[in-house]
Order: sequence, then C-alpha cells, then structure tokens
Amino acid sequence: MLYNRKSSKKKHTGIALISTLAIMVIMVMIMVSMTFILTNSSFMTGRYIDNNVAMQVAEAGVAYAMSQVNYNPDWCGDLDDEDGSGNKYAKVNLPEVGGTFYITFNPSKDYCSYNNLRKAIDSARSVKPYGKIPPYTAEVIVKGEANNKVKYIRAVMVRGDFMDSNVSAEGPYFIKNATGYDDIGISDDTKGMICSNSSENPSVKIPTVIPVDLHGGKVVTCGIAEVENFEPNTLEILNNSSKQEFGKIPVSKIVNQRPRRTEVITEINPGKYSVARTENTDGTYSYAMKYNGSSYDCSEWAEFDEEGNLIIKKSLYINENGTTPLTIEFEYSNKIYELTGIRDCDGEMEVRPLLVKVLGISPAYGRGGETLGQTDGGGFSTPTARPNIPTPTPRPITPTPRSHTPTPRSHTPTPDPNGDPYGLISRTPTINHTLPTATPEPGGTGVPPTATPMGASSDVAPKIIFDVRGGTYRTIYSNADLDLRGRVNGIGAIVTTGKTSIIGDKASLMLLSGKDVVLHVDPYNNFESSGLIYSDDDIYVIETESRHAGLPPAIANFYDPNTSIDMSLVKEGDWIFGGNIVAHNGNSNDINPYNPSDRSCAYFDIPKKRIAFGRYINYINMDVIEGYEFPVKLVSWQEIK
Repeated sequence: MLYNRKSSKKKHTGIALISTLAIMVIMVMIMVSMTFILTNSSFMTGRYIDNNVAMQVAEAGVAYAMSQVNYNPDWCGDLDDEDGSGNKYAKVNLPEVGGTFYITFNPSKDYCSYNNLRKAIDSARSVKPYGKIPPYTAEVIVKGEANNKVKYIRAVMVRGDFMDSNVSAEGPYFIKNATGYDDIGISDDTKGMICSNSSENPSVKIPTVIPVDLHGGKVVTCGIAEVENFEPNTLEILNNSSKQEFGKIPVSKIVNQRPRRTEVITEINPGKYSVARTENTDGTYSYAMKYNGSSYDCSEWAEFDEEGNLIIKKSLYINENGTTPLTIEFEYSNKIYELTGIRDCDGEMEVRPLLVKVLGISPAYGRGGETLGQTDGGGFSTPTARPNIPTPTPRPITPTPRSHTPTPRSHTPTPDPNGDPYGLISRTPTINHTLPTATPEPGGTGVPPTATPMGASSDVAPKIIFDVRGGTYRTIYSNADLDLRGRVNGIGAIVTTGKTSIIGDKASLMLLSGKDVVLHVDPYNNFESSGLIYSDDDIYVIETESRHAGLPPAIANFYDPNTSIDMSLVKEGDWIFGGNIVAHNGNSNDINPYNPSDRSCAYFDIPKKRIAFGRYINYINMDVIEGYEFPVKLVSWQEIK
C-alpha cells in the first residue's frame, strides 16, 4: 500500500495550538495562584505587623504607667474621661510606630485599671475582666491599637517598699533575752513569719527558754535556724531556702528631696541640745534649752509642756557637719510615771500608772484605767472611737512657771484639748517622791499599803513628743547621726542617712535609717508602738537603764546594755509592735557591738519582756512622711485579649 503523506499531515494539524493553549492555561493558573498567594501573604504579613505593633504599643503603655506611678504613686490617668464621668484616662499616640495606647480608670468601662497602692482594702471590678484588686497593688490594663488591631495587656504592680513579714533580715536574726515571742502575721490573711537571707548556721537563733508562737507561720532562712521551743504543728522551719526579696526604701532620696517650704521645715545644726530645769523660789519649775553648753532659743521649732517634756512642733532638717551627731538630752529626770499597759483576764488592754505596777498596789488605789478597746482576736488591743477634740489653743512659747504640787485627777480620763487630737500622747500627773497613804475606795480589797519612798531606780526619761496639733505630722530629716535621749512619743517620722538612737515609747513612728538603729527599751515600762523600723544596716533592740536616760553621759553610761538594773523593780511586760522590722545589712563580718560573740543584723536583748508583733499597718503610717514617694515595681504582665 502506498503511504499517503497528505493524509498524515492533515491528522496532526492543530496539535501545536492545543499545546499552546494548555501551556497558556497552566501559566494563567500559576499566575493567578501566585497573585493570590502574594496577596494573601501580604495581608497576613500586614495583620502580623499590625498585631505586633499593637502589642508593642501596649507594652509601651505599661512602661508609661510605671513611670507615672513612680513619679506620683496616686496616678490615675492624665485627662478627664471623655464621657464626663469624672474619672481619668491616659491616651498617647505613637506616630513613629503607627499606634496608640489607651488606659481608663472608669470603673464602669470594660478593661478598666485600678490604683490600690495606698489602699488597705480590696477593689472589686464589676466589668471585664472582673475579679478583685488586692490592697497596696495597682492593676493597669493597657489597650494597644494599630490599624484597627487591638491588644490588651494586664500589668500588676506592687509597692517597692513591701514587706510580707514582720521581721525581715538580710543577715542573722538573734534574740538573746525575752520571755516569749508572738507574731500573728501582717494581716488577717497571713500568718507569722521570720525571714533571714543569711546562709550562716545559725541564721535565726531564739534560745530554748523563749517560747515561740507564729500562729501556724514559718521561719524562712537561707541558712539553718535554731528555734526549739515551739509547738511542732504550729511552726514550719524552712532551712536552706532561696533568698527572699525585701522591700527597699530610698532613705537618701527622702532626705535629699524633702519638702523645701521654709514654713514647714526648720533647719538646725548638729550638736548637743540639752534641756535644763530650774527650780524657782516658789517651788515652781522653768525649762530652757542649751546648745553646746550655751543658752539657746528653741521656740521656733520646740516648746515644753508642764511636765518638762519637749514638744517638737515643726519638721526639722539637720545637715551633715563632719561626724558631729545631733543629740537631744535632758539634765534632769522628771519623775513622770508613764501609763503602762496591763493585760487583764479578759484579754483587754487597760492603762494604769507605772507606779502602781512597780509597788504592787491594787489598781483600785491608782488612777482609774482607760480602756483602749477590745482585742483584735490576736491578743492586741484595737483603739476605740474617741470623741471629737476641739481645736487646741497653742501653748505659750516662753516657758512659764508651773506648780510643782500635783493636781488631783478624776478617775475617768478626759481628752486633752491642748495637744493630742489623736489620743496617742499619754498625759499623767506629776507624782512626788513619796506616795501618800491611800484610802480604800468602795469595793476595794485589803488594807491600803503604807507610802513607800521612790528611789531613782524607777525614774524615767522625759518625752520627746511629735506634736500632732492641727492634724499635721512632724518629720525629722537628717544627714547626720541622731541620738535622742528621751522617750519618743506621738505620731511622726525620723528619716536619717546616719545612725539613729532613740528610747522607744508609745508612738506611731516611721523610723528609717541609712545606718544602725539602736532602740533602747525602758525596763520599767511596756513598749506599745506601731509603724516601721527600717535600716539599710543593723537594728538593735536592747534594754537600757532608763533611770539614767536623761542624765549626761558623764554621770551614767547610757550605751552600756550591761548596766546594772534592779530586776526586783522590773516587772514582766510586753514589747508590742504593730509594724515591721527590716534590717538590710548582709555583711557577715559586721560584729554586733552589744553581743560581740555574734554577727546578727537584727538583735533583741530585752529581759522580762514578751516580744509581740501586731497587725501590719505601716503603709498607712508611711503617709505621715511629707513628700514620701515609695518605689513601685512591676511583678507580672500578661496578654488578656
């Protein structure tokens, strides 16, 4: 058969066209797919970038809020809320990154923020994300926006001066003498705790003779604790623990950035300020001050009451002058017997004169007790409501003669209209050396004791009183060492970059020191105080022979804790502190000058006293320091939407 070339050509005509069309279809499909992929990728990239920018903007809002609360701890936004609610908000545009962050403090809006840094109670959020904001905490929710993409971050901030235990020590914590140790914790939600960051053995040492009750709490230490006298089921000892973070207070910053209004703060020089008492021909007394042995007019910042106590009526600043300390001492012992707390059988705290306690006289023959209130459940008294006090009339500045004969007082105490609107400064009658024979009161028991001469062994130092008239609190700011040889009393603060030495008394005192704190405890009185004892160095609480506390050192060695004390006159009592002790010295080579055999940075030596810690209230009292700006730290943050 002959091959038909013409027919074969006709059969293959159009294959090239089909192939071309197929290739073109495939290319179009690839191009469409690539276009879709590129478009979608660009969209996804844009979304990723926008979300990332929104997150970065929200993080910037957290940093902004941190800077604001550290500048002003009460910060709650910069602007008035746009809906006229009276609440504040913050809104900041960041054009360089193309985003905006927003923070609202309107409690009716979702994702609102709360600043509880100064509040002792919870705040409840009734909108998204709901929940409670704990006391002394700020919870800031930041909304970050970028091209309609939104991110929410919740940041939790706390006070940088926070202490979660009544005792916190970087170094060892030793107790040499006491009759007991009781700590009910810093709040109703916590238990007692002792914290030490010392890795030594022992790092916490409480002798066997001292029973310890932390009410189900624990001892936490980086070393080994020696605590033996406790109920095994009520105390947990965590040895070799990780280091704890203790609150840090910027003492130098507080002193150097103190309020500079001259009508508020008076500057005085360091040196020795002595209070002298002169007996007049008619048996009355006049008081005056000397500075470094010469006559000195202190009327600008201080005055005297009828009992010879020194009242500090202005906030003070003491500048550094080499190594010269500021010393305030008294050239007399004024025979004032402090009202002393005595716990009755019902657990209530009653106030009776020390003289009654020392001589063992039935309370019926002493001045009537003043009930401070019911206990708070932990054995500590809670103040009762006091009547409103009328506006006091200022005392005369120039000392005037006072009658030496005590005026009889009613058994029912009355408010003092001349200097104590808060009811914290005890006022007691002057008592002669010889107690007159008492007559039994109706209902009394036994025969009244014969008058007993009182020797110097029960004399106590005069008071250095922080005046609270007018609701204004006094603060002593100092760049020099302070040595206050009087019983510090009232509401106020001492902030010094140097060493601080005082005699403790009834007070609500913030004591912040850059160097050692030495708190002398009067052996004839109970110690009842609140606030904070803070040191960047060591803290020593020692019992001092207070009958010499007001005398010049040439007569008595005020700083010798081994001074002989007639223990027959000293009654067992309480050292009650409603606050915190924080010692930041972790130098293991720093020897305790009051017990050279140890290197403790927090130390107690108070025989016949029971150490007891009450409720945590120092945040409230820190506000007595005018201009105090506590640090704020960020503890956590999370994306919530």
